[in-house]
Amino acid sequence: MTLTFTDIFCGAGGSSIGLAAAGFELKLAANHWDRAIETHAANFPGAEHLCADVSNYDMRRLPRTDILWASPICTEISPAGGRKKSRGQMDLLTELNEDGYVGPAALDRTRATFHDVIRATEVHRYKAVLVENVTNVASDWELFDWWVQGMCQLRPGYNVQYVSVSSAHVGGEGNPHAPQWRDRLYLAFTRKDVLLPDVTPRPIAYCAVCDEQVESIQSWKRPEKRRIGKYGQQYVYRCPNTRCRHDVVEPYVLPAAVAIDWNDLGQVIGDRAKPLAAKTMRRIQVGLEMFAQPVVAAAGGNTWERPGSDYIRAWPALDSPTTARTGTPGDGVAVPPFLAPAGGTWNEAPSTIEQPMRTRTTRDTEALVCPPVMLSVNHDDETGRAYPVGSRPLPSRTTKIGDGIAMPPFITMNRTNNTPKPIDEPLAPLTTGRNHALTVPPFVAELRGGGSTARGIDHPLGTVTAGGNHHGLVVPDNAFVTRHYGGHDESKSRPVTQPLGAITATGGNHSLLVIPYRRGAKPHRANNQPISTVATREQHGLMQPAFAIEDCRFRMLKPREHLAAQRFPNTYIVIGTSGEQTMQAGNAVSANVAQWLASRIAQVLA
Repeated sequence: MTLTFTDIFCGAGGSSIGLAAAGFELKLAANHWDRAIETHAANFPGAEHLCADVSNYDMRRLPRTDILWASPICTEISPAGGRKKSRGQMDLLTELNEDGYVGPAALDRTRATFHDVIRATEVHRYKAVLVENVTNVASDWELFDWWVQGMCQLRPGYNVQYVSVSSAHVGGEGNPHAPQWRDRLYLAFTRKDVLLPDVTPRPIAYCAVCDEQVESIQSWKRPEKRRIGKYGQQYVYRCPNTRCRHDVVEPYVLPAAVAIDWNDLGQVIGDRAKPLAAKTMRRIQVGLEMFAQPVVAAAGGNTWERPGSDYIRAWPALDSPTTARTGTPGDGVAVPPFLAPAGGTWNEAPSTIEQPMRTRTTRDTEALVCPPVMLSVNHDDETGRAYPVGSRPLPSRTTKIGDGIAMPPFITMNRTNNTPKPIDEPLAPLTTGRNHALTVPPFVAELRGGGSTARGIDHPLGTVTAGGNHHGLVVPDNAFVTRHYGGHDESKSRPVTQPLGAITATGGNHSLLVIPYRRGAKPHRANNQPISTVATREQHGLMQPAFAIEDCRFRMLKPREHLAAQRFPNTYIVIGTSGEQTMQAGNAVSANVAQWLASRIAQVLA
């Protein structure tokens, strides 16, 4: 016998995808937004579809089914709205319309959707009712307990089970995880004449103490209270074994990277016609400081580093020398991209793509940032690694040219009895005259093949042979400093071998980073803020960041990526503009959780 279900407040269809995958047949799907109904109908053509405000609908007209799935609309208390409570609907529509027109019906809220669940159940007495909502509905809605009690009192009586789980932790064979953190409360109501289903989350995790994979169990920080809350805040997962004293474990998850379309790395930030918002630029800078650490991965060349081997090496590129060079390329350099918040009020911190995405919202609030990759000079596709030349010896030499040297500029004092210093050290006290010059040293480049190197002119030349001219003097006199004020007069730019122009208080005017050394002072860009008061002692340093934000690639996530985070299949048809599709994804139920809950219900109804 085929089990059937009704899906009210169906949205784009995440819940219907899950229940259908669990073996249920959809009879009717209802929603108040016409665009969501168009999407749903395109993917479930055999079901009846109702575009209406169910608060005004006669529930006797709904088909009689075994299960009711309901996702009541509570965006006024949902952090996934991406906005503060006081923010108007039209403000949100204005932002969404940047990606195509989104009509006001997308934000219309029905009047008493939770009550409509009781009205439908009172008429049809479903064998089971599954309700999905944000976790704080239990604390922020003053009628929540009254509503639950009303559902349980309907004859022949209902049992209720509270399921608090993140979409990232639900999945298994035939039901892949969703690559996003999405904490939700699911209420499973089953009639008292039906066996109580097992809806306890037990995600697979690795226990390092037991040295085995286990079905982890939820451990609540305040077990005396009702078990409703979010992962990491109100509960964690522990190993079920006593021999490790129920050690805390971390369940397996899918990373955000699996939902990203890597064919589109975005546009170079410095090439954008419209500059990014200042807040977004600050968040990207924080992300670079947190995640843009080059990593060396052993890509091959050793018999013990083969696919399926237990010994695969990777290490931070700037922490240790490379291994001995061989005759074949064996190492690669990777700088991981990351997700940067680019909108919204609740999403502030960047995150690595190795973790699931945050909860999807009704607007696009995250962007993909891809830092430039640092590679040494190479031949035959051999990939090397960049590192400070004064920090460690060269790796073993091979028959290929595998390294390049970069000489940092330094600042020369134009007064007597003063010595040059690197540009990442503080300037000497500034006076009323120009007394600093930026100098880029020349170097000697050997023009022979093989293991020839470039070297400073303060080192001896390599062996001079009879083979001809094989040394070249390189003087980077075409490097220049650009001043960011006074128009575009070429006279405002000067070679780096000349002194800097006078530093004024009208704003930073050179492309460097100012590092104050006083307690409590913060670094800032020299081209957008004035320098702080110059005292009689050294207190400022200049630094060039390892990765310039302008060189990174940036783009907002696309609707298809938001849908993939909700575990929608790639073949799922979504109707509407980019903004409408993003809103449908943000409002959707994670398909993997719906499939897991429905499969547990099916076991007691079969």
